[in-house]
Amino acid sequence: MTRDVRVPSDRLHRPCAPSTLGFGTTEEVEAPDEMVIGQDEAMAALSFGLALHEPGYGVFVLGQPGSGRFSFARRAARERARSASTPPDWCYVFNFDDPRRPRAIRLPPGRGRELRDVMADVVADLRSALPQALESDQASSRRASILEEHGKQAGALMEDLRRELVDDPWVALVGPPDAMTVVAARGGEPISQSAYDALPAATRDEIDDHVRQSARAVFEVQRKVHQVEREARSAVADFHAEVARQVVMHRVEAVREAFADVPAVLAYVDRVAADIVRNADAFLRSGEIGLFPASEIGTEEVVAGEPLRRYLVNLLVSHAVDEGAPVVEEHNPHLRNLFGRTEGQMRFGVMVTDFTRIAAGAMHRANGGYLVLRAGPRRCCRGRWCGPRSSGPCGPVS
Repeated sequence: MTRDVRVPSDRLHRPCAPSTLGFGTTEEVEAPDEMVIGQDEAMAALSFGLALHEPGYGVFVLGQPGSGRFSFARRAARERARSASTPPDWCYVFNFDDPRRPRAIRLPPGRGRELRDVMADVVADLRSALPQALESDQASSRRASILEEHGKQAGALMEDLRRELVDDPWVALVGPPDAMTVVAARGGEPISQSAYDALPAATRDEIDDHVRQSARAVFEVQRKVHQVEREARSAVADFHAEVARQVVMHRVEAVREAFADVPAVLAYVDRVAADIVRNADAFLRSGEIGLFPASEIGTEEVVAGEPLRRYLVNLLVSHAVDEGAPVVEEHNPHLRNLFGRTEGQMRFGVMVTDFTRIAAGAMHRANGGYLVLRAGPRRCCRGRWCGPRSSGPCGPVS
């Protein structure tokens, strides 16, 4: 006889009376955010690991996909970070002693952005104020007076040389004043090489002797003229420095007052002011100043605004005041993502960069706080950082 093994439909489910749940809809239920079911030891270990601040320690969280291990680690780090002290801001500035090695300045939280903005305002102001001051009518008149005074000295030296050689029929002066040379002549007029070769040997020897003596005299006069020109450039540079000092100092003084409590900024601002005063000539729109017209050969194109770019501030890491320690998540722990990068710019077919194009990585942003990484599979990809795969406190980055 066949046994009946069928199950009645009323026995295929366990009924649950809604009245026994204690709420009307799930909207009335508060989720227990702080409770991790069955993971008391793991959460205690996580809390202990996050409390360690010695170098070389971290926390490795392992679990099944969907178990919430990343969310729990992130939440625990954020809870501890809220009560921690806010780390300082960091900025990169130009190194006037070694331009290839930018200087890092540490500032109180929130002050880095202030320094960046105030220096950007100073640079924007100087970009127009310095050329206007250096090329004003008063400055141009004073500069012309200095050049005229020294130009007269140089002209007198050249005129004395011409008078000395004008009566010598065997030599002639050719070329501009700053590149004058002595050539063979006859009756005071230059002669060609073929005409020179056709002369008797005794005449050629006499001409050569006169040319050598005259060349020495010209060399000595040109040396004195170059000395006068150097003195003129020095006098003009001193005048430009005085004008630039008047333009720069009261603008820089406002920055000094705002950061009187940050000695590193005060030292940096002093170097900025001194560098601008020392390089005031770079802000002339009219170009190089000299006693004689400059040659166009070998001149370099100057990108507009570049002389002042070195005085900008690159804000690397910034924090709001009293926001606690940072918690930074990095889902792709690539070298560039972790340790930052230096961006480039094409100029005249060459890739160039400077300290303003240094971008922070996750290690910089998490400095003084917590860095949370997704470890992923245990394999190394090209360009991927294969160091400790952990989550935990991030100590000072040097």
